[in-house]
Amino acid sequence: MELSLQGIGKRFGKDWIIKDVNLQLPAASHTAITGANGSGKSTLMKIIAGFLSPTKGKINHHPIDKEAFFKEVSIVAPYLDIYRDLDMKQQLRFHFSMRDYVQGMDEAALIDMLSLPYDRPISSFSSGMVQRLKIGLALSTQSSILLLDEACMNLDRSAMDWYASSMKRLAGDRIVIVASNTEGLETETCSRRFRIEELNLTKT
Repeated sequence: MELSLQGIGKRFGKDWIIKDVNLQLPAASHTAITGANGSGKSTLMKIIAGFLSPTKGKINHHPIDKEAFFKEVSIVAPYLDIYRDLDMKQQLRFHFSMRDYVQGMDEAALIDMLSLPYDRPISSFSSGMVQRLKIGLALSTQSSILLLDEACMNLDRSAMDWYASSMKRLAGDRIVIVASNTEGLETETCSRRFRIEELNLTKT
């Protein structure tokens, strides 16, 4: 699968948040998009995921048709949450009743990978534990595209190391896009790097 963004722009009212973004995302590529808060990274990620429609421009996702595209995306983002009234095992079973595990992963392996209490309500988890669970779900879900929008927020150093090793093991040949304020362990697997200002003509 390949993604192509052609002249993508998004306007809210009279204000363009992003404008004329062109980006080629080939299969098995790992791309970091960095920039300050409010620079348009999350808007771009929402458009790629299909949560927002662009005001202008076009996204091509060859050879997947538009109706099936949502099944090809795994995403971690601050604006997406999980059901915190469930315990972790219930959350895993709910999530994977709709999506498939990546090859080689199953419930027992994911519980072992997460190293989190599986029988406690998620509402009792710390913010870092919740973030770890969200990352584990995204990495373990079969998909062609993995979107990580500020995925490492609330992670301590040990959890960051866990994230980096899990990415290397499970990202596979997906199109991976990491949006972050800064570079570091979060973008370690990315061989392609862009500042949002390089892509976004509203910032020039």
